[in-house]
Amino acid sequence: MYTRLRAARTTAFLYSRGFAVAMGREFYDAMSDDPEMGVPFAECEEMCYFFAHLSHEQFGHFPDTGARQSTRRRRSTRPT
Repeated sequence: MYTRLRAARTTAFLYSRGFAVAMGREFYDAMSDDPEMGVPFAECEEMCYFFAHLSHEQFGHFPDTGARQSTRRRRSTRPT
């Protein structure tokens, strides 16, 4: 159970950071200086995968980051 909770918190952090990045450099820097500037529960999952999808569009494959998700995604995009 601890592993699942830890993974959920990690995912929430990544998606929240994705939101801050999507809002732009000024917002990201302001949040870095004062975390109270953050928007509670705001997430942008798409931003976390933006560069992986860009690589897929440009080169026809997802980058291999060594993460379990990148391996799973890479396998699922292979032609059958």
